[in-house]
Amino acid sequence: WPADLDTGSSESVSVEACPRELDFTMRVWFTKMTFLTDASSVTSLISDDDRIEVLCETDPDTTARTGALLLRLALEFLVGESDERGWLAFKTFDETTNKFNRGPVAEGLYALTGNVTLTSPQQTKLVEGDEESADVHHGPIGIEVDTQGDRELSLQIIRLNGVTEEFFRETPYLGYPDDEANNARFKFDVPSTLEVATPKMRIRLRILGRAAGTLPTLTLTGRSIPRPTAGALELPDTDTPIVIDTTGVIGANEYIEAESDQIDVLAGDMFVFTIARDDADAYSGEVGILQAVGIIQAE
Repeated sequence: WPADLDTGSSESVSVEACPRELDFTMRVWFTKMTFLTDASSVTSLISDDDRIEVLCETDPDTTARTGALLLRLALEFLVGESDERGWLAFKTFDETTNKFNRGPVAEGLYALTGNVTLTSPQQTKLVEGDEESADVHHGPIGIEVDTQGDRELSLQIIRLNGVTEEFFRETPYLGYPDDEANNARFKFDVPSTLEVATPKMRIRLRILGRAAGTLPTLTLTGRSIPRPTAGALELPDTDTPIVIDTTGVIGANEYIEAESDQIDVLAGDMFVFTIARDDADAYSGEVGILQAVGIIQAE
């Protein structure tokens, strides 16, 4: 048996060369080749969720399926509408239940009284679809409050035409007799120091009826005479109708209150107006003006 023969070799051995029978062990090595198959490597990668983008690693603006890939989580589609109504919002996330918890927030502000002025970059209506409902303000909101609230202007009598100064039960009033046309001219002075943003005025009347029945419709007309702060102004010569409902069913010597629609005025205005009664109304009794005041309000 050759002394330099390596039994781990792949060379063949002839046993016939041996002078006698021998017991020996032969060691044989076999190397298994690993082949590339679809079960042992990634051949293609796609996403079935729009939130995950599969991109080319060397060109991230290009989608790809094979080669060096880059995965990117895209959340842009999660941004929804920006004008959703409601006062409940997500506040916390419960990691145990994987739930978002909601809670109340201040959705917006709106004014309950006319002496509060609000400003904001966005407004919606308090009642959706109702243009007559209050404006609800959102975002950075500015609040201006007129601490004096409504301001009452005292009446000044300019001229009486068929109207007389009367007393009944020790109470003074201006009497408008029936069956004849008559009127009275009045004036309000709007303070020049008025600090109300966009002021409006209403005329409020207390109307007395000396006979039972339905009070007649009284006609109101008036005009503003602005303060000439920037030079001479031409004196206005035309009245504008003022909407007011003076009718009401009463008993003898009862009275009601009536208030006009808003009238545009400015600080420093002189406002002159007429209250007139027609000679052909159906009310058979004297009508008395117990009180007439101008009410200044914020718009």
